[in-house]
Amino acid sequence: MDTLRYVLLANGLLVVVSAAYYLLLRHETFFGVNRLILWLGVVASFTLPLVELPDWSPQPVQTAIQRTTQVVRPEYFKQPILPQLATQSVETNLPVDSGTAFTLTWMEAVACLYGFILFGLLIRFSSQLFSLLRLIRRSEQEPYDDFILVSSPTVQSPFSFFNWVVINPALYTADELELILRHERLHVRSKHSLDTIAASLLCCFLWFNPAIYLFRYLLHQVLEFSADQAVLSEGVDARAYQYSLLRVSMADSSSTISNHFNKSQLKTRIAMIARTRSSMLTAVKYPLVGLIILIVTAAFARPALTKAIVIESLPAPASVNQATNSLPVETAMPSLPLPETDLNEAVADVVTTPDSARKIAKIAPEVPLKSRLLVKQGNYLYWVVTPKTTLDDFTLLKQELAQYGNTMQLNEVKYDPLYTYIDRLVFTVVRSSGGLTQITETDDDTKPIPTVSGYIGIGAQAGAAGTSQLKSVDKDDFWKRGTGAPFPTQLQQIADNDESAVAQFVAEHRLDYLIHEGEQKFAQNSGRTKFGKVFFQNKSIKASGLTRIDDDHLSVVDELQAVPLYINNKPATLTDVTALTVDQLYSVIKVTKYDATQKKSVNSALLIYTDDSN
Repeated sequence: MDTLRYVLLANGLLVVVSAAYYLLLRHETFFGVNRLILWLGVVASFTLPLVELPDWSPQPVQTAIQRTTQVVRPEYFKQPILPQLATQSVETNLPVDSGTAFTLTWMEAVACLYGFILFGLLIRFSSQLFSLLRLIRRSEQEPYDDFILVSSPTVQSPFSFFNWVVINPALYTADELELILRHERLHVRSKHSLDTIAASLLCCFLWFNPAIYLFRYLLHQVLEFSADQAVLSEGVDARAYQYSLLRVSMADSSSTISNHFNKSQLKTRIAMIARTRSSMLTAVKYPLVGLIILIVTAAFARPALTKAIVIESLPAPASVNQATNSLPVETAMPSLPLPETDLNEAVADVVTTPDSARKIAKIAPEVPLKSRLLVKQGNYLYWVVTPKTTLDDFTLLKQELAQYGNTMQLNEVKYDPLYTYIDRLVFTVVRSSGGLTQITETDDDTKPIPTVSGYIGIGAQAGAAGTSQLKSVDKDDFWKRGTGAPFPTQLQQIADNDESAVAQFVAEHRLDYLIHEGEQKFAQNSGRTKFGKVFFQNKSIKASGLTRIDDDHLSVVDELQAVPLYINNKPATLTDVTALTVDQLYSVIKVTKYDATQKKSVNSALLIYTDDSN
């Protein structure tokens, strides 16, 4: 098979493989199978074009394909060789060079360009690999059972490379560090570095094919999805894991030849974590992808040739020579005049004066901003961060700010126990002008943060910036002094709506927050058994530590009368409990702790929560 046809068909099949996977399989949760399918697709792309298949296409199709191939590589489908036409009557005065002229065909030129770019990409790949190994060698290493932990203060985003897990432990809490190490350990166990190395090398050799970059993106997604699924299968809390993804995603990634904790798009990974496992019925898509590849291969692969007929020579008709001899030289290369009016119009369309170009730039439409927290007015970007800002909001805000040359770094964000509002926040914005804006709301009161707001100058106002709590300033005075205009009504309305929604949610779930507060008080070295409102509809509620007495009033069981009692997190007495009725109960938590003397768990407290509305 000729080289050009093989290259075209192999790369075409790679496009089909990547597109078929993207359209049919990327949402399926059979991650191990997906990883295998991607690599089998690459292998098939390079091997199937070598297989000679019978040509089932109709004769007109065969003829069209043959003519097309002649245009690209005429020597493979030879035409009859005609004798050279007589040219004695043609005389020229062109000088004759007796030396050998250097000629370069277009195929050779393309090959040289390909080799030059490939060489540069391989140099870059080698440089990345060398830098990565040098970082590992110069950093502190600590061996674990499954991997070697490499601690480096220069690393912003954790990653794994073969048996090494590289991280800056100072950037994360103990819980976040544990989740990250679990994730990277699974990359190490599954040898995902082999995938990333191979994909990067493929991108070097097939740099001209956009499908190879889609393949690498899809492969990285599958590897991250697989690691995420394995971590969650170990019993890790999904909410806490998603929060860790957000924290690490705000840091910059580095090399493409290692496995990063935040390599895939954040929103996609969180959506896949929450996605229901694929059913076996969807497995029918996998043979469908294989069938599509075979059909495309059969349609475009070169058929097996059973007989080749080449006409070596044909006698030239005398009329041909006579006609050629009678032609004047000027008619051999006829000129093709262009219509004068069309040419003038084309030039008029291309040539513009600087003034006209500036005028066009002024009236160009503005790109609408997707983030609900950002508004562009004139040469200013106005922004807000409300207590109800979600992980998706932060990601979109970061992307929108980046379009104007600003870099957002989320340093710390902590949500309430019910993941409804933010109660701690630290983030910075490095402006395009080089300035730095930092927002800090870190009061340890577990209350929702106030809405913070600000503006960033762009264009002619680059370098201007200001921040403040939205409700702590005189809006008209502060914003007009900074930007010459009042704060955007749209953002003000969003802030008011979010703060009202948070306040209403907190009021409606007051008891849930009280319960969490009580659980945290006894979280250290203790166990808890929780009984909800439905439990107290049973006849016997003794398991909760309470019993019914006359008129549905309550009493503490004998074995718990000596332990501390709390009603809505306030110390209480046995008399206080007796005054309560069963209908008032919202939840009861029985707290235990291990007694080393008795060598068993004993009751240590009884937390009672009542609904005042009953």
